[in-house]
Amino acid sequence: MEHGSVICGACRGRQWMRVVWLACATVPTCAPLVAWGPAKAADLQPIADIRALPTEELAKRPAIHIRGVVTWSDHNFIMQDESAGIYVNFVFAEQLGLWKGGLPPAEIQPGVEVEIEGSIDPGGFSPPVLPQTVRVLGMKPLPEPRPFNAEQFFSGADDCQRAEVSGVVRSVREGDRVLSLVVEAAGQPFGAEVSRDAVPGDPQRLVDAVVRMTGVTTTMFNTRGEWLLPRMFVTDPAGFVVVEPARHAPFDSPHVPLTALGRFRPEPFGGHMIRTEGTVIHSLPTQAVFLQDGAGGVRVDTVTPEKFVPGDRVEVAGFLDRRGRVASLADALVRKIGSGTPLAPADISPDEVVDVNAAAIRASIMARPGDYEGCLIRFPARLLELHATHDGGVLMLGAGGTAVTALVQPDDFAALARLRPSSELSVTGIVQTDWPAGPGNPVREISNRMQVLVRTAADVVLVRAPSWWTPQRLAIAAGLLATLAAAATAWAVSLRWEVRRQTAIAVEEEASRRAAALEYEVALRERTRIAADLHDTLLQTMTGIGYQLKFCTSGFDDAVPSEMGEHLGTAERLVSHAARQLRGTVWSLRSMPDVRQPLADAVSSLLRLLVEGRGVQVSVETRGESCGVHETVARQLLFVVQEAVLNALHHGAAKTVAVTLAFSPGATALEMAVRDDGRGFDVGLQPGPGLGHFGIQGMRERVESLDGDFEIASTPGSGTTVTARVPHPERLPADVWAKVGDVEGHERGDA
Repeated sequence: MEHGSVICGACRGRQWMRVVWLACATVPTCAPLVAWGPAKAADLQPIADIRALPTEELAKRPAIHIRGVVTWSDHNFIMQDESAGIYVNFVFAEQLGLWKGGLPPAEIQPGVEVEIEGSIDPGGFSPPVLPQTVRVLGMKPLPEPRPFNAEQFFSGADDCQRAEVSGVVRSVREGDRVLSLVVEAAGQPFGAEVSRDAVPGDPQRLVDAVVRMTGVTTTMFNTRGEWLLPRMFVTDPAGFVVVEPARHAPFDSPHVPLTALGRFRPEPFGGHMIRTEGTVIHSLPTQAVFLQDGAGGVRVDTVTPEKFVPGDRVEVAGFLDRRGRVASLADALVRKIGSGTPLAPADISPDEVVDVNAAAIRASIMARPGDYEGCLIRFPARLLELHATHDGGVLMLGAGGTAVTALVQPDDFAALARLRPSSELSVTGIVQTDWPAGPGNPVREISNRMQVLVRTAADVVLVRAPSWWTPQRLAIAAGLLATLAAAATAWAVSLRWEVRRQTAIAVEEEASRRAAALEYEVALRERTRIAADLHDTLLQTMTGIGYQLKFCTSGFDDAVPSEMGEHLGTAERLVSHAARQLRGTVWSLRSMPDVRQPLADAVSSLLRLLVEGRGVQVSVETRGESCGVHETVARQLLFVVQEAVLNALHHGAAKTVAVTLAFSPGATALEMAVRDDGRGFDVGLQPGPGLGHFGIQGMRERVESLDGDFEIASTPGSGTTVTARVPHPERLPADVWAKVGDVEGHERGDA
């Protein structure tokens, strides 16, 4: 009998619409299922046609309608019709929003016939179905398994097919419900997942046994969807049969010398376990043991957790693995049979290892004394670079003409990270060459590159540290020197320009100084000439007139009327006053202090001359450590004293005049003050140049021409104080020469 129902992704978990209880010969009791109309047979597609669609068509996710028998189920399931099998991916369909029912129904088990509508996707290695609705049709016998065909099986062509394969079990890993086996068939290994119920007793007894498995073939593939390895699922205990138990206990297997594992043998081992022995040179528990015998070594892949130390003598039972450049053992058991002295590394350079193998290849013979593959060697090398990796680190070494990559474990690399490039080293390691060959492309040339496995950090010995002058530091130093040279050149150019500029300034200043000095000298000569002319002409004349007037008033007292006598007396007094004024002017014009005479003495002489016959008291006081005063500075200050004293006598009717000369520490400045007890005046209200009075203005200009400060302080009834402060009384800068020349020229013009 047949029965039919539908499970729709959108309806799963909702209330059942109609329940049908049916019985059939193959299913004693049927679970309640949602009834749905019969499928349209004309719409059905062979699975083989769908699998054969081009990739560009699959990318469009075309709609599909297929029917077949479930051959394997888990979160997803595999179904097969008369043409082929296919993978039904509920998880991915749910992610895309195509399937809304969660995991596939529990009723879908191997042997259930289903009908699916949905779409197809490029998916993985072979295109999977993305279901939208699933119809359960009933129970049906499983498809007949395909007989083993190595090409079909190991190319992935049997993907999602029921198949039957026989092979030798190489290893067994036990799980709670499933045994994970590595099985070798036709010389190639593959994985198998077998129900724990199919193997009663100790599963390890399967190692080296010949088994026949009937199950569903799937594929391990990469992220490109490319085939990597076949894998078989055996869920039915009846699908797993031990054809031939293990021939020997592991360590009773046929013995083969370590250096002859892959050598010629008339009768091959047929994938069965073999046994060898050797001396341990390195051990990685649960990963590998490295053995050596003479100039030949072998890596043994093992899950044995025991830690072996160099020098241990061990026996190994495992399966021949020809996938590398040299034969090795995999899925092996290892046991210790003795202890000994660790093997000393062979002192041979990478270049010599390359030469030994290259010579053997050219002559088509075995290398003598061996190829050193998997052997412990010691050689000098220079460190080029070192890099950390996710599983340790690598040292890039230069050893003659051969480039060597040294692989280092994480803890050891941390200890070696202090090494600097260009260090001279002595390196001990296990040779791992990589000179690939293939069908139609045998090795004819050996490349100058090699890989060695460093066992511990102690295998790398620093012979000589690199010079501090590394290429990077030399480059930095060269850059710094270049920068310094550029800076020095720029500084020299700047200095030369500055020297030229300062020289030009100095020349200009010297020219100004000379011009000012010349102008000053001309002014002095002109003053002297005018003074001489005034003395020899006007002063002499006025003196004569005064003499005549005096004679008239004294010689004719009785003959001269009184009124005329008064006029003659007045004239005599005026002429005498004018003569004194003129004599003072002549003195001023001719006065030139002797540089050997202190300024205080010159001021005293001037004061005596100015107050002669006037009954005025004068004094000169010097404060601080006096010094020589430049003659030009002294001359200008004397003119200031003269003008201040004459103003005190003529306008202030002063009876006392005091001059103070105060020298600052170090003779860097001089302050001169002229104080009188005259009538005083309101500063700022006195007649100025506009009314023909130039005295105060002239004093200010003389002081400022010396780069000094001029100040006048006075109060009506309290006298007047004139203060002049000048810097550097001992020397006269060039710019001061120019200012003095301007003042002198102005005065010469007035004269």
